[in-house]
Amino acid sequence: MPTTLKFRKGIALDALITTLCILGVSWFFFIDKVFRVQVESNVTQSQLFVSVAYPVWDMLLILAIVLLFFRRPDRILYPSLLLLGAGIFGNIWADTGYAFTSAIGAYDIIIFLIDPMWYLGFLLMGLSGLYQYTALVKHAYNEQEFPTQTAKQVAIRKPAQSEVGSRRWRFTQGTLIYLPLVILLALTIYDSVRALRMNQPGSLFLIVLTAIVGVLVAIRSWLAIRGNNRLLEALSIAYAEQEKIAIERTQLYDELRGTHERLQELDKLKDQFMITASHELRTPLTAVQGYLEILVQFGNSVSGEQQQEFLLKAQHACEELVLLLNNVMDASRLEIDAGIRPAQLGCMHILEEVQNVLTLIEPQLTHEHRNVGLAFQLHLKFELIQYASGRFC
Repeated sequence: MPTTLKFRKGIALDALITTLCILGVSWFFFIDKVFRVQVESNVTQSQLFVSVAYPVWDMLLILAIVLLFFRRPDRILYPSLLLLGAGIFGNIWADTGYAFTSAIGAYDIIIFLIDPMWYLGFLLMGLSGLYQYTALVKHAYNEQEFPTQTAKQVAIRKPAQSEVGSRRWRFTQGTLIYLPLVILLALTIYDSVRALRMNQPGSLFLIVLTAIVGVLVAIRSWLAIRGNNRLLEALSIAYAEQEKIAIERTQLYDELRGTHERLQELDKLKDQFMITASHELRTPLTAVQGYLEILVQFGNSVSGEQQQEFLLKAQHACEELVLLLNNVMDASRLEIDAGIRPAQLGCMHILEEVQNVLTLIEPQLTHEHRNVGLAFQLHLKFELIQYASGRFC
């Protein structure tokens, strides 16, 4: 039959424990009395076996029902299984009643309460098969003709019934296991206490059956503990993996945040560099423009040596301009390198660099008639150069 759970050892043990407990309860109330009456009547072994086998073999039918119940069949099979269970219990009633009343000689008196249950039980079993076939065919037809509606109904039904249904099934399964077990233990203790009071031997079959059930319960507990340990190991492994993933994500987040901060810093440095470079580009351009204007305006009155000097200074300003442009082009590599290049340290002549700067701004000083004084600290080098009207003094 289609089910939602695979067959497991635990399910088989649960069903077997429940069936044996029901067998013990039936033995205490009916089977034991039938057995004693048959033994006292000095019947043959075959007659004794047949009379006791009626209610005992019915336990297999109970085992089948319990197994189907523990396997949690599909909802579409519920009505057919209820009919099947009712039919099986009708046969159990008839078999047990026939064995018990035959042993005490009262079968003919209450035959109207026993024989009809056989026919009723077989009828319900047949109806359960027909109903199950009809339900499965109808369900298959609906899936084939209306697949979208059937899928929506299943999708809506499952979330609403998953949690509540799981709780009900766990409660019902626990009841099927522990309630018959408690009843069997209570009946065994009662039988033993009564036997001690009356100085009679207790029911050996009931004691042995209770011991077997106890062993099965111990095995079931051991399987449950082993399954829980495996589940805990799997959960610990999954937790460790999740923790590892969380740590990796945290590290990745820190790296991304650091990279983002570095990129922001690079953007600021680049913007600052571009602003400074654009400002510095004006200085050599102004120098070139100034020397060229001097040559254009005063070319006839300026000597050849001065013209040569102005051209050399304009050339020097063009070289400075090319150098600045190269530096601006190199700034674009900051995004590709994604890092800050280390500063280049080296020795330089301060006076020479300052004189180069003054050479670049000499046309502007001449045009504005400015005097510039240059002074160095004593521990570096002390020289004083006086600029007046753009000429060295």
